[in-house]
Amino acid sequence: MSKLKTEKVFNPSSTVETLTLNSNGSATVAGTVSATERTITTGSWDLATGNFWTCGAITIPTPTNAVAGTGGLIRVTAAPTFPAECKFPGGTYTAPTAFPAIIPFYVQNSTTLLMGNWTEGIA
Repeated sequence: MSKLKTEKVFNPSSTVETLTLNSNGSATVAGTVSATERTITTGSWDLATGNFWTCGAITIPTPTNAVAGTGGLIRVTAAPTFPAECKFPGGTYTAPTAFPAIIPFYVQNSTTLLMGNWTEGIA
């Protein structure tokens, strides 16, 4: 399994992996995910306010304040529609079939979010 991204944090002379997206679409998260679950609405998804999100069957807006090297999780209770800035494994979005479902994301740059694979049917 080859790694697509390893992010250096704190000390640039040593590598500390915070989020690794693997070539098979899986993600490994290290560090802390905010304990506060915030809601994505059709009008707002501000990444400066947290990294743990929830939504239902909405059209997710383009995120604001996306900072390269950050990541998080989205928990969905029904299948949403994602903006073009979200890139999925294999190049195609496949909606989860069991809910709730969780998907990791990684901000590659201010206009690209790399999405992982769904973990379905968990709370």
